[in-house]
Amino acid sequence: MLKFPPGYCDEEDEKIIVYDYASRGSLDKYLSDDSLTWVMRLKICIDIAIGLEFLHGTVSSPQMVIHRDISSTNILLFDDWKAKICDFGHSLVCLTNQNVDYIIDNVTGTIGYRDPLHSKTGFLIKESDIFSLGAVFFDILSSKKLDDEYFYLPFLAKHHYHVGKLDKRERRPTADEVVIQLKKSLEFQEDYEKWEPKLPKDYKEIIEMSKFPEIYSTIKKEDLYIIFSKGILL
Repeated sequence: MLKFPPGYCDEEDEKIIVYDYASRGSLDKYLSDDSLTWVMRLKICIDIAIGLEFLHGTVSSPQMVIHRDISSTNILLFDDWKAKICDFGHSLVCLTNQNVDYIIDNVTGTIGYRDPLHSKTGFLIKESDIFSLGAVFFDILSSKKLDDEYFYLPFLAKHHYHVGKLDKRERRPTADEVVIQLKKSLEFQEDYEKWEPKLPKDYKEIIEMSKFPEIYSTIKKEDLYIIFSKGILL
C-alpha cells in the first residue's frame, strides 16, 4: 500500500486533503464497545479537544477554522486509539482579528450535533463547534450516538432555548479550557483505576470512622493509599 504524508492541495480547481490512514475507522462504530475503557474514552476526548483547539487558533493566529460538522462519524481512530477530526467539507476559514465574531450562514452539520442557537438565528461562531464537541463527548461517555434530532441532549437544549433558560454562547468554554479540564479528569481517572484496587475493601467505612473524614474526600487515591500505609487516626 502506498503511503503519503498528511497534507493538502489547493491549486486552481484541485482541492484535496490527505490523511494518515485511520485503521479503526470512525468513532461512532466503537461507542458501545465494552473494551473502550474510561481512560481510553477520556484520551479520545482530549485528542478531539486538542484538534479543535488547533483549528480555532489563538489570539496571535492569523486565521481560525470553524469546522461546522463535528460529530462521532467525523472522528477517525488509529491503531493506538489516537483520534483526529476529519471531514472539512463544510468548514470555514475566518480571520481571528476581524471585527465581527460571527458569520451569517446557512444551517449545516449533522442532525443531533447542530448548535440549536445556530439553527434558530443563522449566526455561526466558533462556540457552535463547542456545542458539537459537547455532543460528541455525550456520545463517548454515554456509549450512545446522537443520531436522532429529538434525542435527549439536543431536545433538552432546544427546550431550554425556547423557555429562555439557555446560557448565552459566550459562556461556553473555549477548546483550550476544555482540554485543561479533560486532562484533570484523566489524571483522576488513572489515579482511581491504579490505586483503588490497592486500598482496603472497607476503606470508605474506615474513613467515615476517622476523626476528620471530610479531608479524605478530595484527595487522590494514591495519596490515600500512602496515608493508609502509615495509619489513619480514628
